[in-house]
Amino acid sequence: MNLEFIYFEYFYETATCGNITLASQKLHITQPALSKDIANLESIMQCKLFTRSVKGVSLTDQGSILYEAVKQSYVLLNNAKTKIKELSDLSVPEINIAAGNDLTSFVVLPWLKMFRLKYPDIIVKILEARSLDIIEAIKSEEVELGLSHTKTNDSTLEFYNLFNLDYCFVVGDKYQFLSGPPSVPLQKLIDFPIILFPSRSVKRQHIDSFFKNQGLVIKPAYEAGNTHLLMQFAESNMGIALVPRNFAEQKIKSKKLFEVDLIERIPQEEVWLVWKKSKELSHFASKLMLHIKEQSKQICGGY
Repeated sequence: MNLEFIYFEYFYETATCGNITLASQKLHITQPALSKDIANLESIMQCKLFTRSVKGVSLTDQGSILYEAVKQSYVLLNNAKTKIKELSDLSVPEINIAAGNDLTSFVVLPWLKMFRLKYPDIIVKILEARSLDIIEAIKSEEVELGLSHTKTNDSTLEFYNLFNLDYCFVVGDKYQFLSGPPSVPLQKLIDFPIILFPSRSVKRQHIDSFFKNQGLVIKPAYEAGNTHLLMQFAESNMGIALVPRNFAEQKIKSKKLFEVDLIERIPQEEVWLVWKKSKELSHFASKLMLHIKEQSKQICGGY
């Protein structure tokens, strides 16, 4: 069976337009030539693909089957064309990614440093935002990838669990005696100034839920917007800071901070990689996604 591939393009545009005259204008060929090529395709396929009427043309059952197949092929070809253009375009490719302050500082930046060794000419733009704003930025296609503390039930989004955050209380040398032994119950820490994330943050809500399950409501002496500040407060002996252990590991090992030996175990918090299902990731965004997933497998403690 000898098929001219251009026939499929003519068939697709005619079916999409629903009118031979409009399709011929879009394809920049004459109407008689288009009608002839459609007839040739029908002869090759040995079936009627269109039903003609004064209003235009509509697909037959056989035509509908062919249209769906051709439509899928068009999507694949356009995606390939886009990726080829990205690789050959003289302009510098860009990737847009979103993350919160902590995840940007402790996770995204170290990973991007390694990624740039492979792809030094790529521009990576980072949007710092809260988790819910990150999800909205993904949905509106403002960014391609996001790191979020929140997972929603939105069916248009894909979530991939990168790693979990462990939480711990840390102190400076003034309160080093709390690092044990013996272990300290959470109830005892209320007697000391507590330093927490702001009340509106997802991380704080996670912690407040833990306190509530323990029958406690803790009013912090200080609130700080990121882990760097929380650790500075603790290191300055201003109180006891609750931080992700993953991010405080280096300071704990160097004895600039000391981990409180807490009896209760604070629940972990999940960190998610988010992207939009219906949007085809650009070539380099796909590469970055694979890089992020590989790096996340190596997390087993801190940075």
